[in-house]
Amino acid sequence: MIVGGTGLYIKAALYDYEFVDENKDQFFEKKHEHLSNEQLYKELLALDPNITIDQYNRRRVLRTLEQAKLGSLRSKKTNKDQLLYDALVIYLDLDRDILETRLNARLDKQLKEGFIKEVEELRVDDIHINAIGYKEIDQYLDEKISYEDMKIQIVRKSRRLAKKQKTWFKNQMQVQILDALSPTLYKEAEILVSKFLTN
Repeated sequence: MIVGGTGLYIKAALYDYEFVDENKDQFFEKKHEHLSNEQLYKELLALDPNITIDQYNRRRVLRTLEQAKLGSLRSKKTNKDQLLYDALVIYLDLDRDILETRLNARLDKQLKEGFIKEVEELRVDDIHINAIGYKEIDQYLDEKISYEDMKIQIVRKSRRLAKKQKTWFKNQMQVQILDALSPTLYKEAEILVSKFLTN
Protein backbone atom coordinates (compact mmCIF):
# COMPACT_ATOMS: atom_id res chain seq x y z
CA MET A 1 0.00 0.00 0.00
CA ILE A 2 1.35 3.42 -0.96
CA VAL A 3 -0.14 6.42 0.87
CA GLY A 4 0.59 9.96 -0.23
CA GLY A 5 3.74 11.11 -1.94
CA THR A 6 4.50 12.83 -5.21
CA GLY A 7 2.47 11.54 -8.15
CA LEU A 8 5.53 10.85 -10.26
CA TYR A 9 7.09 8.68 -7.55
CA ILE A 10 3.88 6.69 -7.23
CA LYS A 11 3.73 6.23 -10.99
CA ALA A 12 7.38 5.19 -11.08
CA ALA A 13 6.63 2.52 -8.44
CA LEU A 14 3.53 1.14 -10.17
CA TYR A 15 4.40 1.48 -13.85
CA ASP A 16 7.18 0.24 -16.11
CA TYR A 17 8.86 3.61 -15.90
CA GLU A 18 12.05 4.10 -17.86
CA PHE A 19 14.77 5.96 -15.99
CA VAL A 20 17.48 7.76 -17.88
CA ASP A 21 21.13 7.59 -16.87
CA GLU A 22 21.88 10.86 -15.07
CA ASN A 23 24.69 12.14 -17.28
CA LYS A 24 23.66 15.61 -16.28
CA ASP A 25 25.55 18.62 -17.54
CA GLN A 26 25.97 20.76 -14.43
CA PHE A 27 26.19 23.89 -16.55
CA PHE A 28 23.24 23.15 -18.88
CA GLU A 29 20.83 25.33 -16.90
CA LYS A 30 23.37 28.17 -16.71
CA LYS A 31 23.95 28.01 -20.47
CA HIS A 32 20.21 28.45 -21.09
CA GLU A 33 19.32 30.99 -18.39
CA HIS A 34 19.02 33.77 -20.99
CA LEU A 35 16.13 31.93 -22.68
CA SER A 36 12.50 32.34 -21.61
CA ASN A 37 10.30 29.32 -20.82
CA GLU A 38 8.57 29.79 -24.17
CA GLN A 39 11.89 29.80 -26.05
CA LEU A 40 13.06 26.67 -24.25
CA TYR A 41 9.78 24.93 -25.03
CA LYS A 42 10.04 25.86 -28.74
CA GLU A 43 13.60 24.53 -28.84
CA LEU A 44 12.39 21.28 -27.25
CA LEU A 45 9.52 20.96 -29.74
CA ALA A 46 11.97 21.35 -32.62
CA LEU A 47 13.83 18.28 -31.36
CA ASP A 48 10.85 16.30 -30.04
CA PRO A 49 7.60 17.44 -31.75
CA ASN A 50 5.50 14.74 -30.05
CA ILE A 51 6.51 15.63 -26.50
CA THR A 52 3.79 16.17 -23.89
CA ILE A 53 5.10 18.26 -21.02
CA ASP A 54 4.16 21.18 -18.78
CA GLN A 55 5.88 23.96 -20.69
CA TYR A 56 5.84 26.22 -17.60
CA ASN A 57 7.83 23.76 -15.49
CA ARG A 58 11.21 25.23 -16.41
CA ARG A 59 13.30 22.62 -14.60
CA ARG A 60 11.50 19.72 -16.30
CA VAL A 61 11.65 21.35 -19.73
CA LEU A 62 15.39 21.95 -19.28
CA ARG A 63 16.00 18.34 -18.25
CA THR A 64 13.93 17.02 -21.16
CA LEU A 65 15.70 19.36 -23.57
CA GLU A 66 19.06 18.16 -22.30
CA GLN A 67 18.01 14.53 -22.85
CA ALA A 68 16.69 15.37 -26.34
CA LYS A 69 20.00 16.97 -27.28
CA LEU A 70 21.69 13.71 -26.22
CA GLY A 71 19.34 11.79 -28.53
CA SER A 72 16.96 10.48 -25.85
CA LEU A 73 13.45 11.66 -26.81
CA ARG A 74 10.96 11.42 -23.97
CA SER A 75 8.04 11.01 -26.40
CA LYS A 76 9.63 7.77 -27.68
CA LYS A 77 9.46 6.09 -24.29
CA THR A 78 6.75 3.47 -24.63
CA ASN A 79 6.64 1.69 -21.28
CA LYS A 80 5.82 4.53 -18.92
CA ASP A 81 2.04 3.90 -19.10
CA GLN A 82 2.23 0.13 -18.66
CA LEU A 83 1.20 -1.04 -15.18
CA LEU A 84 3.51 -3.55 -13.52
CA TYR A 85 0.87 -4.66 -11.01
CA ASP A 86 -2.89 -4.81 -10.58
CA ALA A 87 -3.46 -1.51 -8.82
CA LEU A 88 -6.34 0.44 -7.35
CA VAL A 89 -5.61 4.17 -7.04
CA ILE A 90 -7.95 6.17 -4.81
CA TYR A 91 -7.73 9.96 -4.91
CA LEU A 92 -9.24 11.88 -2.00
CA ASP A 93 -10.63 15.19 -3.20
CA LEU A 94 -11.85 18.30 -1.39
CA ASP A 95 -14.42 20.91 -2.36
CA ARG A 96 -12.60 24.00 -3.68
CA ASP A 97 -14.02 26.36 -1.01
CA ILE A 98 -13.14 23.95 1.81
CA LEU A 99 -9.65 23.51 0.37
CA GLU A 100 -9.11 27.29 0.34
CA THR A 101 -10.29 27.59 3.95
CA ARG A 102 -7.87 24.86 4.99
CA LEU A 103 -4.98 26.38 3.04
CA ASN A 104 -5.55 29.71 4.82
CA ALA A 105 -5.71 27.99 8.21
CA ARG A 106 -2.54 26.01 7.49
CA LEU A 107 -0.66 29.14 6.43
CA ASP A 108 -1.78 31.05 9.55
CA LYS A 109 -0.49 28.15 11.66
CA GLN A 110 2.83 28.05 9.78
CA LEU A 111 3.31 31.80 10.23
CA LYS A 112 2.46 31.58 13.92
CA GLU A 113 5.00 28.75 14.33
CA GLY A 114 7.85 30.78 12.80
CA PHE A 115 7.79 30.35 9.02
CA ILE A 116 9.13 33.88 8.48
CA LYS A 117 11.89 33.34 11.06
CA GLU A 118 12.88 30.12 9.25
CA VAL A 119 13.27 32.01 5.96
CA GLU A 120 15.22 34.78 7.72
CA GLU A 121 17.66 32.20 9.14
CA LEU A 122 18.13 30.65 5.70
CA ARG A 123 18.86 34.07 4.24
CA VAL A 124 21.72 34.54 6.72
CA ASP A 125 23.50 31.71 4.84
CA ASP A 126 22.31 33.14 1.48
CA ILE A 127 19.93 30.20 1.00
CA HIS A 128 16.81 30.95 -1.04
CA ILE A 129 14.42 28.03 -1.53
CA ASN A 130 12.39 28.08 -4.73
CA ALA A 131 9.21 26.60 -3.26
CA ILE A 132 5.74 27.90 -2.46
CA GLY A 133 5.85 30.00 0.68
CA TYR A 134 9.61 30.45 0.88
CA LYS A 135 9.73 32.47 -2.34
CA GLU A 136 6.87 34.76 -1.31
CA ILE A 137 8.30 35.33 2.18
CA ASP A 138 11.62 36.18 0.54
CA GLN A 139 9.80 38.83 -1.51
CA TYR A 140 8.05 40.14 1.61
CA LEU A 141 11.36 40.41 3.49
CA ASP A 142 12.81 42.28 0.50
CA GLU A 143 9.81 44.66 0.79
CA LYS A 144 8.68 43.81 -2.74
CA ILE A 145 5.21 42.77 -1.57
CA SER A 146 3.13 43.48 1.53
CA TYR A 147 2.38 40.96 4.30
CA GLU A 148 -1.19 40.51 3.06
CA ASP A 149 -0.10 40.13 -0.58
CA MET A 150 2.42 37.52 0.56
CA LYS A 151 -0.35 35.49 2.22
CA ILE A 152 -2.68 35.85 -0.77
CA GLN A 153 0.02 34.68 -3.20
CA ILE A 154 1.00 31.67 -1.06
CA VAL A 155 -2.62 30.46 -0.81
CA ARG A 156 -3.27 31.14 -4.52
CA LYS A 157 -0.20 29.17 -5.61
CA SER A 158 -1.01 26.33 -3.19
CA ARG A 159 -4.52 26.15 -4.65
CA ARG A 160 -3.13 26.05 -8.19
CA LEU A 161 -0.74 23.27 -7.20
CA ALA A 162 -3.59 21.23 -5.72
CA LYS A 163 -5.60 21.66 -8.94
CA LYS A 164 -2.57 20.71 -11.03
CA GLN A 165 -1.97 17.59 -8.92
CA LYS A 166 -5.58 16.48 -9.34
CA THR A 167 -5.40 16.99 -13.12
CA TRP A 168 -2.11 15.07 -13.23
CA PHE A 169 -3.55 12.06 -11.40
CA LYS A 170 -6.68 12.06 -13.59
CA ASN A 171 -4.59 12.16 -16.77
CA GLN A 172 -1.74 9.88 -15.74
CA MET A 173 -3.55 7.12 -13.84
CA GLN A 174 -6.94 5.51 -13.72
CA VAL A 175 -8.05 6.98 -10.40
CA GLN A 176 -11.18 6.54 -8.34
CA ILE A 177 -12.00 9.97 -6.93
CA LEU A 178 -13.74 10.13 -3.56
CA ASP A 179 -14.88 13.09 -1.49
CA ALA A 180 -12.48 13.21 1.48
CA LEU A 181 -15.18 14.67 3.75
CA SER A 182 -18.06 12.45 2.66
CA PRO A 183 -19.87 10.87 5.65
CA THR A 184 -19.85 7.59 3.70
CA LEU A 185 -16.18 7.81 2.66
CA TYR A 186 -15.05 4.67 4.49
CA LYS A 187 -17.93 2.65 3.11
CA GLU A 188 -17.28 3.90 -0.43
CA ALA A 189 -13.59 3.06 -0.12
CA GLU A 190 -14.38 -0.36 1.35
CA ILE A 191 -16.66 -1.17 -1.60
CA LEU A 192 -13.96 -0.14 -4.10
CA VAL A 193 -11.28 -2.19 -2.32
CA SER A 194 -13.51 -5.26 -1.92
CA LYS A 195 -14.50 -5.13 -5.58
CA PHE A 196 -10.85 -4.74 -6.59
CA LEU A 197 -9.70 -7.68 -4.47
CA THR A 198 -12.43 -10.03 -5.74
CA ASN A 199 -11.94 -9.29 -9.46
